[in-house]
Amino acid sequence: MNVNLPLLYILFSLPNTIILKYIWFVIIFIVILFHVKFIEHELLINEKE
Repeated sequence: MNVNLPLLYILFSLPNTIILKYIWFVIIFIVILFHVKFIEHELLINEKE
């Protein structure tokens, strides 16, 4: 915890907004992708029933 917090603070305090935007884009993309896969899976289960 004492090691991770300074690293996060440095990452967010640096003017690397492009890198941060890229990281957030990747996180959001992965979340949406998993969400879509989950919905498709649920729909397939509902169709089988």
